[in-house]
Amino acid sequence: MCDKKKNRKLNLLVMSDLHYDPIVDSPVKKRQARLGVELLRRVRKSMDCSKIDLIIVLGDLINMGDSEYSKNYLLEIKKELGYFAKDYLVIPGNHDGDIEDFYEVFEEQVPKVSKNGYQIISFSDVYNKEGICVRDFQVMEDQFKDLNEEDPIILLQHNTVLPLIGDVGGYDYDMEDALKVSDIYEKNKVLLSLSGHYHPGVKSFESGDVTYMVVPSLCESPFRFWQIQLDEREMKLREHQLLLNDHKVCDYHIHTPHAYCSHPSLTVAGILERHSTFDIKKMGLLEHGPQLYLPEEVYWSGEFVNDPKVIDSYKETSFNRMKAYKEDIAKFRSEKIAIGLEVEVDVNGDLCMLEEDIGGWDYFIGAIHYLPCKYDKAVDQGFMWVNEQLMKHDIQILGHPFRYYRRKHLPIPRHLFEPLAQLLSMTGTAVEVNYHGNEPELDFFKLCYEKGVKIALSSDTHEFAESGAFIRHYDFLRQFIPELDLEQALYKLEKH
Repeated sequence: MCDKKKNRKLNLLVMSDLHYDPIVDSPVKKRQARLGVELLRRVRKSMDCSKIDLIIVLGDLINMGDSEYSKNYLLEIKKELGYFAKDYLVIPGNHDGDIEDFYEVFEEQVPKVSKNGYQIISFSDVYNKEGICVRDFQVMEDQFKDLNEEDPIILLQHNTVLPLIGDVGGYDYDMEDALKVSDIYEKNKVLLSLSGHYHPGVKSFESGDVTYMVVPSLCESPFRFWQIQLDEREMKLREHQLLLNDHKVCDYHIHTPHAYCSHPSLTVAGILERHSTFDIKKMGLLEHGPQLYLPEEVYWSGEFVNDPKVIDSYKETSFNRMKAYKEDIAKFRSEKIAIGLEVEVDVNGDLCMLEEDIGGWDYFIGAIHYLPCKYDKAVDQGFMWVNEQLMKHDIQILGHPFRYYRRKHLPIPRHLFEPLAQLLSMTGTAVEVNYHGNEPELDFFKLCYEKGVKIALSSDTHEFAESGAFIRHYDFLRQFIPELDLEQALYKLEKH
């Protein structure tokens, strides 16, 4: 992880204190220990990580380092970090067990690295019998040897150095000889010291020329993590949180275990649990309508779009799960939970459903997964035709507009932005911001907003970590909607 090129800009994604344990609840009730890996996944899915240079996790990855399963839990976290597809640094905390065992899992980690012209040093401190963090001064002295005097220094450790926290609730958070450690940091012209351990966090504390930041815990609501942008010696901190309690979050695109494409672990009970944990004010449970009639391979062939008789041919078979789905999902309907379908149209412009199943839903999201084959050589024409047909069926929300083109590796037809936005406006149909295998088109949504089209937030949940993960959705909307107008611009399903 050594870069010769030095541009002196560094974008860090920093997290701490996951306290992961998927089996045993933490005795500290506010710690969501079971969600540790999911919280990492939510971070990845809820924000744009494309411009992140380095991910840092500042210890206490797991909750009980002496557990017989601790190595497995660390391996789970390592696997999840790998999905970020970014360089990362992790250090052990006081809950992570034996340091040697920790580095057997994270064997690629080294205590001193260079990234974008910044020198980053990691300390793996030990804790004495009283639970006090003890720094090895000889190790620290060795780490400060042979550094480039020109390159800024960033230090990582689990325990806080400064500010002095003292005793909180019978636990002493301060490092032994913390002031002596801080003097050495000052002497060595450290730019930034990053710690975890103290769960409330401390955004910035300056002592001399050293800036100290204590990153809050990811495992406790509101599930905070930081993005730190460095430009030479200047720092900009942005705090994110997975709990968007400043907004009345509504998520209208949440799939269920009835989908062929949902994660095997997905359950409605689990979705409702997250509904509470992440304070989703209203949610919509729905399913791909055609999937509920067809064998998996028949659905994925898309033939039901070209031949309306395909769905009818499975009406009296065990593949027709529509009734079972409706009965299963109806018991969850409430003021906060709507039930619906993600619908498509066939070559005749009819909904890909049996006539007797069309009624009794709270809402439809119309979507294009397939075009009739007669439009193979006229995709733009077919795309607009299908959208027109969907809106004739009084859908409430248009799902993932233009994703069809991305899936087919076709250029996005910018000339269709205006007519589709106009169609949505004329029919009173909302349009969803959806990042599931998709990148929303900024200019199209600007047009929709200007034309008064309501915008729905949609996670397109197929696994737990996606539900209500809307950090980048809100970042996207803020590019063209004033903050004061944001809630008014969002779609809200009428009382059902």
